[in-house]
Amino acid sequence: MDANGNQQQKRKNPPLKPVDPQQYSFDVGLVKITTYRKKKRPEPLPATADIHPSVGKMEERLRAIVDLQAFECIFLDAMKPDIRDRTLLVPVRFRQRIAKLRQSMGAAMERVRGAHGRAAEEADMLLCDLEAHLAEDAGRSELLEQYRLMILLG
Repeated sequence: MDANGNQQQKRKNPPLKPVDPQQYSFDVGLVKITTYRKKKRPEPLPATADIHPSVGKMEERLRAIVDLQAFECIFLDAMKPDIRDRTLLVPVRFRQRIAKLRQSMGAAMERVRGAHGRAAEEADMLLCDLEAHLAEDAGRSELLEQYRLMILLG
């Protein structure tokens, strides 16, 4: 024990030998090479005839890995629109539906403008924003249609 009451650990490693500076000078080459050999040989792998296949566990793991959805699949599934009426994919029907929506929004805006109060003002602002977005989208669609026709006509 030392003066503080702690037990001193015994040194297990012998002290290092002093290093000769001549040994590390640049004008001296290799002096000696020391090799160490393992005394124990590694155990060989078992013969393939002794290995028995696992029952069912690997099939379950493989099925879980194969069925695992990648992030891209999850993202694309989340972004894919839910279209109940497949006829909306026809451009003419889509434009008709947008025109009908804009007409119904115009009627709703007239009803909201007839009402008074804060809720009516918020609804009017929301409907005006929606109308502006629909008009902008309709303009883009018409421009795209014109470009497409110009390309087809050549």
